[in-house]
This record gives sequence, structure tokens and C-alpha cells, in this order.
Amino acid sequence: MQTPIDIDDDIPQGRSNAPYEKAWMEALTGQQILTMMLPDPVDAKAEKLVLQQVQGCKVFSINDILECKVIPSSNDIGDAMLAMERDGKLSRGPHEGWILFKGFGLVTLPGVLTMKRIHRVIAFARNLRLLDRWLTREVEAASDEWTHRNLFQTPGIMHHDFSPCIPVSTNINDLFTLRDEEWLTGSLLESVTDMFIIQHGNTSQFMILPTHVPSSWSNTKDDKDPCWRFRERDVAELLTCAQTRPDVRIFAIVNTGAHWGVLCVNLTSKTIQFGDSLDRGMKPRLGDSMLKHVRRWLRFCHVEAAGWEFKHLDVPQQPTGQSGSCGITALNTIERCLDPTVERWVHRRSAYHRLRYLALLTRPFHVTSRHCLWINTYRGL
Repeated sequence: MQTPIDIDDDIPQGRSNAPYEKAWMEALTGQQILTMMLPDPVDAKAEKLVLQQVQGCKVFSINDILECKVIPSSNDIGDAMLAMERDGKLSRGPHEGWILFKGFGLVTLPGVLTMKRIHRVIAFARNLRLLDRWLTREVEAASDEWTHRNLFQTPGIMHHDFSPCIPVSTNINDLFTLRDEEWLTGSLLESVTDMFIIQHGNTSQFMILPTHVPSSWSNTKDDKDPCWRFRERDVAELLTCAQTRPDVRIFAIVNTGAHWGVLCVNLTSKTIQFGDSLDRGMKPRLGDSMLKHVRRWLRFCHVEAAGWEFKHLDVPQQPTGQSGSCGITALNTIERCLDPTVERWVHRRSAYHRLRYLALLTRPFHVTSRHCLWINTYRGL
């Protein structure tokens, strides 16, 4: 019995550098992608899998697909592959049968997978073009030559990870969310907060939890899950420091459902604070369940916070309905706690803050042995 085809698998074609295969995409620069003549997506619903050719229907091989000026939309291709996989029909093997797309024709299964790869390039080209337009609009070209050169002249840009220093790296697809008013990904937020640790480095004064940790608290009821003792020893050290130092704090950027907010546990004042960019300065909007999770994690780290006051945290406010900058305001809030000289976020200056974080994640950062010690301690290495 053959294994069903994953919709993202690369089917060997016998030519490692064939268009849209892995090796071919890994050699592309941003400039090459933007100058490519890519096909336009059209609605062409996948009707069925057939094992014999249908009279009157055009048959598309991989070579035919590569010459097409239009191809079925990404949604149509994805729906077809998922449906075929669900029905177990893809287990027949990658070279047996065709998928009939309404108004388009018959496409071999390898041809469908090729179209899937073409759509990846189409989507990437769109995002790269939008980022380029944003940079052109917001930054003088001469002052941003380094970023522009790396975006458009780096081979393999579709899979490129930018690394200002070891061990921080950010994938190009996460960097795309820094443009305009896009919603930031958790991976990008973690990269920026990692850089905060490296820049400010006094790990005996603060801690920043990765965004995935609060989410993991919500996804488990097992007391033995490692998430409940995440950085247990470091919390104990912070608690000791809190006896003699002011404002020893633990920060986390928390996903409250397509929206980012900021959690701050002050071990010195024994308070828990939360704020987000849409709370309008009112009471904290952290759900009761997440607040219980925070207290539970602290208890597992030997901090009894059941009686600690829950307070509002001041976070810059974004306009309703026209801004996706909740992640930016969360980063700005934490950064200003670490460095009060950092400019407070306001909507009209949103691009300035996004460009700062883009530069922080893409430009080389000189790391000293002291920096390495801080980040390795922070990550538990």
C-alpha cells in the first residue's frame, strides 16, 4: 500500500533544477521573482478524480502547466488535494489518474502539485512586492540600501532566515508582517523579544516568556507538562533579586484571540498586570482562565501569587478597525519598561516603530561574550 501524498510534498521529477522544484526555488533572488511572468489564478472547481481521459477535455502535463497563463486558484487546488486525501484516493500513487477542474481540464496529480508550488511563488511575489512598496514609501532608498540589497539579491530568499546574531533568526515570511498595519506572528514577536534580551541583557532584573508558553498553559491540564515549570530556576533567582531591587518583572505577550496583549508580573510589588491596545485604559481584559494559568505557573515555580493584586497595564492605544498594530504596541510597552528613553508608540508613527524592528532583525548585531552568556542563560542553554 502506497502512502497518500502530502499536498506539500515535492514529487521527484528527475530534474533537480526543474522550475518550481525545491532546488530551483532555493536559487531564486527577490529580483528574479518580481520579474517573473507568473500565471493568473482563476476559479476552476475540482470536480472529481478520473482514471481515464474524458473526451473533449484538455489534458495538462507538468510541461503544459509551466506554459499556462492561467491556473486554478490556490483554494481550488487545496480543496481538491484535501478531498482526494480524505477519500483515500491519493493512495493510488502520484502518477495514476487526473483531477478534472471545471472549465479548465484534466491535470495529472504531479501537475496539481506543481501548481501548488507555483501558487507559493505567486503568494511570495505578492508579499515581497507589497513590502518593497512599503519600504519605498516609508524609507529613503539611500538610507535603507542594506535591507533592499538583502531582500532582492539574496539567493533562496523564499526560505531565507535573517539572523542579526546567533541564536536569533527570523524567516522572511514572518518579516512580511512588519509592513503597513499587518498583524505580527508569534515567531516574529519572539525574535524581537530575544533581541531585547541581548540588547538589555540584565537577566537578573527581568524575564520575557516566549509567546508559545502562555498558549501551552491553555492547551494542557497535565500537571507534569513541562510548561508549568518553564524556567523554574530563573524565576527563583528573580524572586531573590526582588528582595533588594526595584521592579523585578516577568513579561509575556499573550494571544487573546487574534489580538496581542501584554502581561507583566512584578515580583517586587507582588502585582500582576495586563493591558492591550484596545482596552481604552479600562480594567484589564485578560480572561479569568488565563489569569488562573498565570497564577498556576507561578505556584509551580514556587511563587505563591494567589493574593496578588491584578491591575491594569498602560499600553498605547490603536485606532479601532484600521490598525493591526497590537503586537507592535505590546513590543513597545515591554521595550519602554526596559529602556524609558524609547519613544512611545502612536498611530501616526507606527511605520517608524515597525522599521526599527525590521532593522533590528535583519541588520548584523555585534555580539560580545557577555551577550552570548545572557541569551544562553535566558534560553536555558
